[in-house]
Amino acid sequence: MRRADFLEIARAWEGTPYHDQARLRGVGADCIGFVVGAMQEATGRHIAAPMTYGRYAVPAVALQLIADSGEADEIKVADASPGDLLYMAIRRNPQHFALLLPEGWMIHCSEPAGVRVVPYAGWMRERTRHAFRLRFLED
Repeated sequence: MRRADFLEIARAWEGTPYHDQARLRGVGADCIGFVVGAMQEATGRHIAAPMTYGRYAVPAVALQLIADSGEADEIKVADASPGDLLYMAIRRNPQHFALLLPEGWMIHCSEPAGVRVVPYAGWMRERTRHAFRLRFLED
């Protein structure tokens, strides 16, 4: 799938309300639920990701979730392109997922705002600890 097509799917989630451990466009999602839901919508297949996890993800668990899914490869944060998955620290450790958009923007789901497009700048950029390239995306 082309990156632009995937990002169009991700942007269709904008306005979805925040709901812990949900992943249904227009109904509710959390940060990983939004990403997994958009990936499932894009690929038409189930993405291996648990439905039960703590409110504040343990970094090792989240990184293992990505590795186990077989859907992404870690890349350098500096090499991230639109459509790549970002994993950032909100508190001390990484615990928040977002998708990079073109021209300095990202899309993510947070409480209480839900899924929205925001600038990828300031503390969001500074606290990005990992980036992943989704295997189903073509340049």
